[in-house]
Amino acid sequence: MIGEVRMVDPLDVMRKSLRFDLIFKVELARAWGAGDAAAIRRAEEAYLEAVRARNGFYEGTPPRRTPADFIDSFRAVASSIRAVGYDPHADPIPLDANGEVLNGAHRLSACIAYGRECPVVVSEKMSSGGSNYEVFLAGNIHPAVAHWGMSAYLRLLPDGPLASGFAAASADEPFPDWSARAKSMASFQLAARLRLLRYRLVACWRRGRRREKVLSHIDETKCRMNAYRMLAEYWSERETR
Repeated sequence: MIGEVRMVDPLDVMRKSLRFDLIFKVELARAWGAGDAAAIRRAEEAYLEAVRARNGFYEGTPPRRTPADFIDSFRAVASSIRAVGYDPHADPIPLDANGEVLNGAHRLSACIAYGRECPVVVSEKMSSGGSNYEVFLAGNIHPAVAHWGMSAYLRLLPDGPLASGFAAASADEPFPDWSARAKSMASFQLAARLRLLRYRLVACWRRGRRREKVLSHIDETKCRMNAYRMLAEYWSERETR
């Protein structure tokens, strides 16, 4: 780390960010705070679709492999920040030299949703652009969910850095029925994952990273392929509760 830890308005951090995933996290935290069941279900569906399009429900640190893992871990973070705020002595949110969020997007989004300040610190690392809008397009984000995220972003930051770059998305399509969709995705999920993998390979290559280090994404892709089966099981369990 370089620089000193500062307490800042998290919305100011988002104003400098090109990460499209932040808005889905903010809206879900807001829905939990409001306690509206219909809004929570819609926000959870949008959040899960954004996670699927970004990483296929696979993260290494902390380890998360299923939709339930992502929902439960975020809910715990959001509940803590809503109740007591962000502990200034906890790990700060790292930013690169351009002010882009490198880690802690869930913590940052919860702070935005609940009006809490958060600690940030400038890191020596630089963002890979792994959460920008093009990544979500490469991951075949559902058009209705993309439009929902765009609309929410424009309400929050009408003059934000992403506002002028959004592509058109149909608002007429209903949100995906996950229990049905997960079972019908077998025919194109491999192509979708390979397109996303290709995007990341090219991005890493352009940053001058060695090819041998990039090939580990192939193993990640295999893990992501299993996420769709887990996804169907997850929603089946929810529907029987």
